[in-house]
Amino acid sequence: MKISSKTLLSLSLFVATASAHNPLVNYHYLADPNGLVFDNKFWIIADLDDESVTGYNIKAYYALSSKDMVNWTDHGEVFRVPRDVSWAGAAWAPGAAVKNGKVYVYFPNGTGGIGVITAPSPEGPYVDPLGKALITSKECDGVAWCFDPGAFVDDDGKAYLIYGGGSNDKYTYGTNLRMVELNDDMKSYKGSVIRLTGTTNSLEAAYISKRNGKYYLSYNAKGQTIKYCMGDKPTGPYKCDDKVVLDNPHINGKNINASNNNHHSFVEYKDKWYAVYHDRRVAIANNDKNAGLHRSVSIDVLEYNNDGTFKKLVFTDEGPAQIENFDPYDSIPALTSSLQKNIRSRTDYVKGKVVTHVLTPKSTKGAYIRVSGVDFGGGAISFIADAASIADGNKIEIRTGSEIGTLAGTCNLAKTGNWQSYENTECEVSGLKGVVDQLFLVFKGNADSTMGIRSWRFSGTPSTPQEPYGGAAATLPGKIEVENYDEGGARKAYYDMDSENKGKVYREDGVDIEEIKCDGEASGKCYGIGYTQVGEWLEYTVNIATAGEYFLTLRSAAGGNSGSVQLFVDEKAITDTIAIPQTAENDWSIYKNINAGKVKLDAGKHILKLAITGSYANIDWINIGEEIKEPEEKFNTIALQSNNRSTTEIYEVFDLNGNMLGHFKANSIAEARTLTKDVIQSTGIYCIKSRTTRAIHRLAITK
Repeated sequence: MKISSKTLLSLSLFVATASAHNPLVNYHYLADPNGLVFDNKFWIIADLDDESVTGYNIKAYYALSSKDMVNWTDHGEVFRVPRDVSWAGAAWAPGAAVKNGKVYVYFPNGTGGIGVITAPSPEGPYVDPLGKALITSKECDGVAWCFDPGAFVDDDGKAYLIYGGGSNDKYTYGTNLRMVELNDDMKSYKGSVIRLTGTTNSLEAAYISKRNGKYYLSYNAKGQTIKYCMGDKPTGPYKCDDKVVLDNPHINGKNINASNNNHHSFVEYKDKWYAVYHDRRVAIANNDKNAGLHRSVSIDVLEYNNDGTFKKLVFTDEGPAQIENFDPYDSIPALTSSLQKNIRSRTDYVKGKVVTHVLTPKSTKGAYIRVSGVDFGGGAISFIADAASIADGNKIEIRTGSEIGTLAGTCNLAKTGNWQSYENTECEVSGLKGVVDQLFLVFKGNADSTMGIRSWRFSGTPSTPQEPYGGAAATLPGKIEVENYDEGGARKAYYDMDSENKGKVYREDGVDIEEIKCDGEASGKCYGIGYTQVGEWLEYTVNIATAGEYFLTLRSAAGGNSGSVQLFVDEKAITDTIAIPQTAENDWSIYKNINAGKVKLDAGKHILKLAITGSYANIDWINIGEEIKEPEEKFNTIALQSNNRSTTEIYEVFDLNGNMLGHFKANSIAEARTLTKDVIQSTGIYCIKSRTTRAIHRLAITK
C-alpha cells in the first residue's frame, strides 16, 4: 500500500466522473425543493422560477427522480395553476409526503393559504380532492405569511403539516410557525392549530425530519441560514440552541446564492441522508440580471455528529457519489442525465394523464446530455431513439469520455414532418461494454430545436446479477475473506474509486487485491484488499444460521492512522465507524486483529457490506462469531546486568527486503543490538527500529 501523486490524481479525476453536477438541471430555474422517497426512488418536487421577472411569479411544479443519486430524470411540468386547480392563482414552495400508497403535495396559494393535491406517483396526474384550500385564514392564525408547508408522516402513521413565516405586529420572528395533525385521509386535520415557539428568528421554510427517535425542526432563519431544533415529539417542545445546519450556500468562501433566501429538505434514502436545497449558481454564471429570482436545485450529503446533532452541510459542485450502476437497457426518459449543455425541454400535457417531457436540443451549439456510471454488461449492439424530427440532417452521436470522445455510433434521424409524429430510429454501436464512466449523447443538426426526443435505450447483453462468489453464500457465524466479495461487477457487488486493479492478483476487476503474508491459521497464498479510499465498498451474500449477538473481529494493517470502516447488513448500519489503528509506520504489511465489539444479526440470507469510511487501511478478513484475540506479544527476556534503566522500549528487526523478523523489549539501542545478535542466526545486514522514537539503526552480523 503506497500513496503517490498518481493515486491522488486518479482520485481527483474520478470524482468528476462518479458524481452528478450541481445544480441538477441548468435549462430551467427550479426552487424550493422538497424531497421524498417513492417506489424505491429519490424524488424532488420543486416550483418553477422561469416566469419570475420583476417578482416571484410561481405557478407550476416540476418532478425529478433518481435511483443512483447521480443520474436524474426530469419528468417535466407535472402541475400548474389554474390549469389543474381553478381556485388558485399561485403555487409556491411545495410540501410533499407519501401515505396510503399515494403522494400528497401541499401548495401555497402565494402567502394566503394552502391547498392539497394528490396523485398515484410524484409524476402525477394530480387531482384536487377538496376544490378549496385546506389551510385558510382561520388556520393561519394571524401569521404574516401563511405558506411554505412541510408535510411529515411519522413511523406510527400519524401525519403533520407545518407552515407559516414572516413578521407582523402580532407575530414576529420565532413565533410565526404553526402545525396541524392531519387525518388519515391527508386532506383534513384533527384538533386545533398548534403554535410552535422557541425557534431562533424563524423566517420561513419550516421542515420536520426524524432520525434515531429524535425529531428535527429545521427552518430558514431571518439571517438566511437554515437553523434547527431537536425534540422528542413532532409537536414539540423543541430545544433550540441557535444551531446552523446550512449556511447561505457558498463554495470556497464565495456565495452561490446571491446572498438571498434559503430553502431545504432532508431525506433518508438507502441508509444515507441528503439535503436538497436551492441556490443561484446557474443564474450567477449566466450573468442573469434577475439572479435573485432565478433559483436552481442542488443536492449534497447530510451528515450527523455522534450526539445526533447535524454537521454543517458542505456545498459542492459534484453532488453525491453514485450508489448503483445505471441500466441502459430500460426505456429511459430523454431528460435523464448527470449533466446537460445547450438543451431545452417541452412538456406535453393531456388532462388526466402523466405528462410527457420532450428533449429539444439546440443542435447547432454543441448540445449534449451526459449519463454516468452506465453498466453495459456483456456489451451493447444498438441504440434506439424515440424521436420526432421536423428538419433534415438531425442526428445523435453516442460518445464516451466527453462530448468529443470516442465515437460509439451515430443515429441519423428520419424526418417525421411534425412534432406529434415520433419514430424509433435504431443504429449500431460498438465498444460499449462493462461500466462506462461517462456516456454522452451529442445532438447535431442544421437548425436548433428541430428534433424532439421522448426516450432512448440500448439493446444488447445486460450485466450479470449479483451472486455469491463461488456460487455459495458465506455462512455466519464464521470468517469472510474480504477478497471473496460477490460477483456482479462494479457498483453492484463492489465500488472502487478507479478501474485499475493495483494489486493485479486473484480477481480481474477494479478492486485492489494484494497478496499478503498468511497469518498463523492459513497456508498457501493469502490475499487482502489495499489502496482503500473513502467511499469504496464491497458486498457479500451471507447466510446467518442463528439470530443473535456475535463478536466482530477484523484483521487489518495500516501504515498510518487515517483508516476506518463500517459494516452494514441490507443497507442498515450494524456498527459505528471502526477506526483502523496504525500497525507499523508507513508499512502496510504488518497485520493485527481488531476486536470491534458485538454485532446483532437476524437469521436468514442477507447482504453484508464493508464500507471504507477512512482511506488507506488494508483488510485481510472479517470474523463474526466467537471472540478472536490478538496473540500476546512474546518478548526476549534477556537483559544486561550492567544496564540499570527501568524504562523499556519495543524494537523491531527487519531484513533488507523489509520483512519484519521479530520484536522484543530492550532498555537501549545498545541492548537491542546485543539481543539481536543473540537471536539472529544468519549473517547479513539488518535494521533495528524503535517503536517509540522511530529511529532506525543498521546492524551487520558476521558470525
